[in-house]
Order: sequence, then C-alpha cells, then structure tokens
Amino acid sequence: MLSTLGRLTGIAALFAALTPAAIAIDVDADYFTGHWKINADCKKDDAEYMLLRANGTFEYGRRGTAEAVGFWATSNHVLDMEMLAAPASFQDIQADLANQTSRDIYTMQVLPYDYDNNGFEAVAGIGDEMGMVIWKRCK
Repeated sequence: MLSTLGRLTGIAALFAALTPAAIAIDVDADYFTGHWKINADCKKDDAEYMLLRANGTFEYGRRGTAEAVGFWATSNHVLDMEMLAAPASFQDIQADLANQTSRDIYTMQVLPYDYDNNGFEAVAGIGDEMGMVIWKRCK
C-alpha cells in the first residue's frame, strides 16, 4: 500500500505533467489570422474587434473604426502585439478619444487557452493591466 507521502508525490507528478497542456496549447500562427470580436458576440456591431492579417499586421477597433494598428507574432504559446494607439483607445470614454491627437506605442501579450475552432479564452496584458478575455472568430 502506498504511503501518504508516496500518494502526494504521485499526485504532484501528475499535476506537473498536466500543467503545460492546461496552460496553453501550441497552435499554428494561421489559427489567429482572421476577424475576431473581443468579449462579445460576432453580431454585435459596436463590440471591440481585432483583425489579424496573415502578413503580421493587425488593427483593433470598435464600431468598424480602427483605434490601434500594429504588428503581431506568436512565440512560446504567447500572442505578442506591438501597436500604435492613442492612450484613450484603452478606455471606454469615446469623447476622450475624439480629442486625442498623440499616439504612443504599446505592447500587449495574450496567453490563449481553451481553444476551439470558434475562439479561445485568454489572459491579456498591456503594461501593468491584466485581464481575462474571450476572442470569438467572426466572418
């Protein structure tokens, strides 16, 4: 009969073996190419969207208007994005965006998990802000 320490060691080894698969799954960069809605249904016209092109460029916006543009790539389970945007692009206050004339460069990292053909859930971060997001494939 296994001792308690032996059982705990076995359970710890099992979790260690399963952890990389549970955290992220290797997917081809082609998986990300396309039109996505962020935290919304594809039919919602005023939702945040992300358009990732096969040439490594992307646009982010709302209501069909690009608010940020940049470059994307995947590396070690992470979707890396460098973008040029107005600071107000990351606030839900459209009046501030309308008066914004400066642009800054931002880095966003997205760690996707729970993939299927229609989308994925992810942890995303820009600067010191992090949150959970759901990307849904559209069009």
